[in-house]
Amino acid sequence: MKRLLNSIIISAFLISPFISFNTNAQNSNISSFPRKITQSKLFIETNMGINGNTHVGMRGDDGGIWNGILNLGGELGIEGQYIHKSGFVFTADLFWNRKEYGESNYNESLEDRAQQSIGKSIGIGIITEKDALLNGHLGILSVSFGNIHSVISMDGDFESFGDIQISGNDEKFFNDNYFLDFNYKIIGHLKNRNIDVRKLFFSKGLQLGVLTGVNKSNWIRDSTREMVPGLNRTFPLSFYLKFSFGVGINPLR
Repeated sequence: MKRLLNSIIISAFLISPFISFNTNAQNSNISSFPRKITQSKLFIETNMGINGNTHVGMRGDDGGIWNGILNLGGELGIEGQYIHKSGFVFTADLFWNRKEYGESNYNESLEDRAQQSIGKSIGIGIITEKDALLNGHLGILSVSFGNIHSVISMDGDFESFGDIQISGNDEKFFNDNYFLDFNYKIIGHLKNRNIDVRKLFFSKGLQLGVLTGVNKSNWIRDSTREMVPGLNRTFPLSFYLKFSFGVGINPLR
């Protein structure tokens, strides 16, 4: 419970500088929050962007530069949001990310060590602004709960992972964690038009988030399905910035 509370505090601290509310929202009374809209809507979008992640708890050679949160990779996904006219939002998300790293200073391939993750989540949020960044764009603050499967691939150029010695053979290791995802998204019409006019329209969005694991788990050697000895249990911590494009359906009453 203490780890979960700490994760929530850290994530809220990281994302708070990027969340702004317009002057009207700041001066509005409590009864107008969350912000209501005239019609309920459904958005289905694909997204892409950058991701920085780390596995908190790795030490020594196992937790080198490759595991740094600023060692960025790419992320792709598909998401859906049902936005009720009362101002409450329900979300679902499926995402995949990958980053590669290697001893490029020695002219080696950047595929010496690679990590990829796949995750899914469901969440709930609220509309914080009806004119976020651009007129007619909704600002949505939400939190999601899900699980993530992470895989580290090594080509044998590294000597060990935990207490496992690797001598020239490709190896894969994985772990699974539950997570909380805190994010803020701005979504609207692709051409900056009123999103209440057409039943079907193209949409765009910008999303910033922080993902933190809520449990620690062991790393498993894929070839034997045995726990990796000599390696601490870890949990994921990451941030992302994504652009999204898709369709909006309006109205849904």
